[in-house]
Amino acid sequence: MSATHRIRAFTTLLLLLSTVGQAVATERYVVIVANNASRDQGVKALNYADDDGIRYYELFKLQSDHVALFTVLDDETARLYPEMSGLVKPPTRQNVMSTFEAFNKGIIADKKAGKATELLFVYAGHGDVDKAGQGYITLQDSVLRRSDLYQGIIAKSKADFLHLIIDACKSYFLVNQRG
Repeated sequence: MSATHRIRAFTTLLLLLSTVGQAVATERYVVIVANNASRDQGVKALNYADDDGIRYYELFKLQSDHVALFTVLDDETARLYPEMSGLVKPPTRQNVMSTFEAFNKGIIADKKAGKATELLFVYAGHGDVDKAGQGYITLQDSVLRRSDLYQGIIAKSKADFLHLIIDACKSYFLVNQRG
């Protein structure tokens, strides 16, 4: 094969690859909840959930313009990451659920534009199981139970793909029933 043919073949391959990349453009939406506190009596606050939330934020912010971080920075974390103080919101049920609703609107618009969509829900903090055997994670003002996760987030999501990253004790019970 001559040099000219190799260049044409290589150029054709590059054009094909760039077309494939455009055809599968994916918009990623990320909700990160990182909560050091527990609502359960006698459970100590964590030291690093807010730090983990920032690390997740930094990672996903490289890949998306649609990243929301819900946390309360402890004093040490606030000193280490002063730029984050204006970006975070408290991890309340209202803040988290309204962001999922807003992201769903963006996801619908992106899908109409022919883009693939992903929704990621990342949680770092306390988790447990209630007396009925239902797993939950802790928000600042309430808990988010498995039924809340399934009915309020998963069932309502318009994304093509949904990913859950749950870093909490007993997280198995947030996504599965006992037994």
